[in-house]
Amino acid sequence: MIGLDTNVLVRVLTGDDETQSSRARRFLSDKCSADDPAFVSCVVLVETYWVLESVYGFGHSEIDAALELIFSAEEIRIEDEALARHAWQSFSREGGDFADALIGAIGRAHGCSATVTFDRKAAKLDDFTLLS
Repeated sequence: MIGLDTNVLVRVLTGDDETQSSRARRFLSDKCSADDPAFVSCVVLVETYWVLESVYGFGHSEIDAALELIFSAEEIRIEDEALARHAWQSFSREGGDFADALIGAIGRAHGCSATVTFDRKAAKLDDFTLLS
């Protein structure tokens, strides 16, 4: 298994650089499979979300579609996939920030009853409690 960095994943999703996008897609099709997938860490998922939103101006539905492509690709394995999916679904349902949703989901998975925050937006997520 070989890990993918954010920039490789972004090239696949955006096609913004013809040469690099072609090389990234070819790598996935030639070197990765369901039996020997590429690895995408939760950090790469968060960075990908951030880059798509802040650099490329993707809206919520475009980011949802991009994340669905990543989650459904047989040649990609996601770190703690069930946890990452939970965070993505929480983010999609409740809004806020994907990084916050993942922080809360990781805390919950490790036994936290909630994650306290001063961030009112994050506090709207199920796994957070506003510290007042």
